[in-house]
Amino acid sequence: MERIYAMAQTAIPTIHSDEWDRLRDVAFAWEPPNDFVMPVSNALSAICGLLWAASYVLLTIRAFKDRSYGMPIFATCYNVTWETIYAFIYPPDPFNAVFFALWSITDIFLFVATARYGKHEWAHSPLVAGNLPAIMIIGVISAAWMQLALASEFIPFIGREIVFFSSWPLQIVLGAGSLMQMLSRDSTRGQSIHIW
Repeated sequence: MERIYAMAQTAIPTIHSDEWDRLRDVAFAWEPPNDFVMPVSNALSAICGLLWAASYVLLTIRAFKDRSYGMPIFATCYNVTWETIYAFIYPPDPFNAVFFALWSITDIFLFVATARYGKHEWAHSPLVAGNLPAIMIIGVISAAWMQLALASEFIPFIGREIVFFSSWPLQIVLGAGSLMQMLSRDSTRGQSIHIW
C-alpha cells in the first residue's frame, strides 16, 4: 500500500510558486534597452489578446447559430486549461494574466455550445454522443495534468519561457484539429474561415 501511495504522489505535478515568484521578480527588474520596447510589446500583446477574445466570441456565436461547435473538443480542453493555469497559477505578469483570464471565461461558452450541440455532430458514434460531457470533463482533467506536469518539469530549467513553449503545441493542436474537423464534417458548421 505504501508503494502505491508513493507512486501516486510522484504522479502529482509540483507547483513551483516560490520559483515562479522569484523568476517574475527578476523579469520585472529587467531594464529594457530603450523606452519603446515595453509599450510596443504591450500594444502587440493587447491587440493579440483582443483578437483571440473576439475569435472565441465569434466561434461561440457561430456555434449557437449553427447548433454545432467550432473548436475541436480536445483543443477546447487543452485551451481552457492552458489559459486558466497561466492566468491563475503561473501568471507571467498582471497584463497578460488579465487576457488569459478573459479567454478562460469565454471558453466556458465554447464548452456550453460543445456540450449542448456536440451530440448532433457525433450521431454516428452513440458512445461519444451519449457521454460528451463526461468526455469533456476527462479531457479537461487530463489536459490540466499534462500542462501542470510540463510546467513542473520545465520551470526549473527554462523558467518563464514555459508560457511560450507550452502554448505552441496548443496552437498546432487547435489549427490542425480545426482543419481536420472541417474536412471530416465536409462543412464549416460551428466555425468560419473569416473567424480564423
